[in-house]
Amino acid sequence: MAFAANYFDCYKIEFSKFNYKTEKNGYGITYLKQWHQKRHLIVHRLGQTDEQYRKKYNSDESYIILNEQELSDLFDVMKKFADYIEKKLSQYVLTHQADNVVEIIVEVIHETALQHLEPTFEIKVKKNNYIPLSVILKTKEVKHDGIYTITLSGIYAYIRKYYKILRKAESAGKLKIISMETISLAPTNRKIKPQPWDDVERVLKILPEKPWKKHIHKEIAKQLGWSNSKVHSIISYINNEKEISLSQIKKSITLNLGEEYTFLPTIKPAELIDNICFYSPDSSAIEVNNRTIVAIGEGEAIVSVMVTGTSYKEICHVTVVNGSVKI
Repeated sequence: MAFAANYFDCYKIEFSKFNYKTEKNGYGITYLKQWHQKRHLIVHRLGQTDEQYRKKYNSDESYIILNEQELSDLFDVMKKFADYIEKKLSQYVLTHQADNVVEIIVEVIHETALQHLEPTFEIKVKKNNYIPLSVILKTKEVKHDGIYTITLSGIYAYIRKYYKILRKAESAGKLKIISMETISLAPTNRKIKPQPWDDVERVLKILPEKPWKKHIHKEIAKQLGWSNSKVHSIISYINNEKEISLSQIKKSITLNLGEEYTFLPTIKPAELIDNICFYSPDSSAIEVNNRTIVAIGEGEAIVSVMVTGTSYKEICHVTVVNGSVKI
């Protein structure tokens, strides 16, 4: 992760307050930033420094030259920095929250059905809004020829929409659903009791689009032969779901070297706006500072946009060129 951000946005950890002192020296975030840049120069320029580096760090070195003591000091400081982050995170309750988990075993009858099991397979979750299967795909295993076990985890509504796609493919004779087992269901409102998957599916087949008329639960209960209270609980469970819709996130961006771009996302439900996090794996092309990316080197990078507390994820491909382009 690049060190351009002054704090870890998701948890408000201020990197600038990190300070580690030894008998001889003091180390802070500037020291780690410089080593991050040194690593970039060593990997991509064979250690040759550039004017930007020499000016920024007041250095006259033409090449980065390492020695054993410097590396030892670096590893020591990195360990202390990791301890600092861990200590700051300890103020949060980081226990694993229950999630919606479903295991489905399918038999592929026609090879065209294999696309439904690929992580890149797109699921329509809302009008003009698609997510890849990878967002909810936890594991995929091949039991034997043509038999696959897939475990889904994440937003219940997304899992249900994917399951409906599989059922449609089954109706077309492309695959066969051998079994479906609910491992766990976790409503977003803990006061609402989780409901069995199959029961929810049966209600959904009958439940019309909103707005629902008064006492709709009684009509459905009569059709299914269930109690009014049971159907009312299931409808409350369904109504409590919060589907996430994130917009104003470009799928691809091209930047000039040294240029900046700031994401201005919108999200539904609106109260999740502070849960949006932007990050990029260690990249020589960009640095991520909160919602702003800075082009620091020619090449390509991926910015992942996530909503903490959920499995929602968007991807933006960034290309950095040394020329004149428009975003």
